[in-house]
Amino acid sequence: MKFKGIAIWTVVLFIFFISALNADEVFYQKLKLEGVRVHVVTVNLNSPNVRVKPVLAQRNNGLRNPAEYFWQFIYRLTPKAMINGTFHDTKTYNLAGTVILDGKIKSFYRRGVAIIFNSDNRIDFLPAKYLDRKQLFGVDAITAGPTLLLRGKLSLSPRNEGFFDPALYRRAKRSALGKTAGNKFLLVTVDNPIYLKKLASIMRKLKCVDAVSLDGGGSSGLYYRGKTLTRPIRPITNVVVVYEKKRGAGLPSAQKAN
Repeated sequence: MKFKGIAIWTVVLFIFFISALNADEVFYQKLKLEGVRVHVVTVNLNSPNVRVKPVLAQRNNGLRNPAEYFWQFIYRLTPKAMINGTFHDTKTYNLAGTVILDGKIKSFYRRGVAIIFNSDNRIDFLPAKYLDRKQLFGVDAITAGPTLLLRGKLSLSPRNEGFFDPALYRRAKRSALGKTAGNKFLLVTVDNPIYLKKLASIMRKLKCVDAVSLDGGGSSGLYYRGKTLTRPIRPITNVVVVYEKKRGAGLPSAQKAN
């Protein structure tokens, strides 16, 4: 009987171990925080099987500059998850935030916070005023804002970061990126229009130490594993995509993604 019990526990532990190995390194939760429905995609940056990077639109769709509908990005990139990225002019579709792909500067602004995607799967949040063109070799980056949390502290001062659009101070649909102390990267959207202060509080409740608001309103979009959870109402110029390596396959190359 004793040996039978040991055998059963051995099987249970083996199943648990295999399940842990096969657990999703990118997963989705629908939560209610601060009285608001929140969509959260969590990416485990400690895993070598995931990759996060910004991607620019390629099609013009009859517009002056490249901008794609959310479904076009999904069809072209086939990501595990995806969220809208940095700002653009809604009339000309000119980029209005920094975008750097593999060290190549597509647009450059020192406004808000830079989210820097390093080749070793490290993601850093850096005030954009400290961006140095000479130190961006080989990295991907976008700027976004206003900042919500920085180094674990509330940091909400849009005007000091160069944001003066009155719409920022109204309630709106919001998108955000954040990172936890445990090196988890969060893609977040909300269903209901909210103020930035409430968005900051939501990101804090999600255990983020760094968090930043993305382009929101009609540009807000979130996709996960075959389902569009938040859909932009217009074409957008860039997105942040999450890839997860499938068994027996590699991660997409930078050239294919861009």
